[in-house]
Amino acid sequence: MLWHNAVAFLTRGNFLLSYALAVPSKRARDKGIVECAAILIERLEEKGIGRYRPHLKDPWRLSVGTVSTHLFMAFSVPGIIVAFFVMDSMSRRASFESYSLPQTALLERAPSVVTPYVPNCTIPVQNGKILGGRLWTSEVGHELEIYNGSKVDAIIKLRDAVSGVLVSAFFVARGQTAQLSGIPDGQYKVQYAFGTQLALGCQGFADTIGAGEMPSAKFLVTDISGTQPATTKLVYRIAKTPATGDREISPLTISPEEFSRP
Repeated sequence: MLWHNAVAFLTRGNFLLSYALAVPSKRARDKGIVECAAILIERLEEKGIGRYRPHLKDPWRLSVGTVSTHLFMAFSVPGIIVAFFVMDSMSRRASFESYSLPQTALLERAPSVVTPYVPNCTIPVQNGKILGGRLWTSEVGHELEIYNGSKVDAIIKLRDAVSGVLVSAFFVARGQTAQLSGIPDGQYKVQYAFGTQLALGCQGFADTIGAGEMPSAKFLVTDISGTQPATTKLVYRIAKTPATGDREISPLTISPEEFSRP
């Protein structure tokens, strides 16, 4: 609760109290919260919050311009690198691509209004749970597999590449692998978002750290030229280290609002 209250006070412009709550959050058991708290403390100290005035005295000394600047900088957290390694494997053929998110690609946002505190999901969400869209029960179809090697949770969304409509969304816990099976033929794009806590309703993050989209749509077509249908399996690995190789490509950064749309 200390960390989520720190985020709440940060969005309300109370930077001193946010700093005071972020400091003990660095001792949390959750490694993802510890990492986020350290980043928040560093950014606030860079702007003079906490380093020279470690105790809460007068939060109203900040001007409106200073508040806007600090709030913008608080959400501008460069340096988090998300690497994607993707393998499209057919039953009789395979190709390899690798993806990495540049250090400056983490979303920078400057809210024009005060963001209210977002209540958290109170129901435990298991790895691989479908959070929206469809769940296919057919054993025939394409497959999307995600390994989350990061220290925070992830939500993966599969969208129709033409209309942008959400096809399916599922939860991938930190350090876990999850699959989406039975995907019919079509043209799709894959989106992702990271966070440490699901919001009320358990369909999105209360503290989205960053969101992105794979740079090209995927055509999934069943090959019926052989004795039996051959489908495609997309395998993505999400990690905190940069991708390596001659075919490294950076995903596109998108806003949490774009990621959250239906």
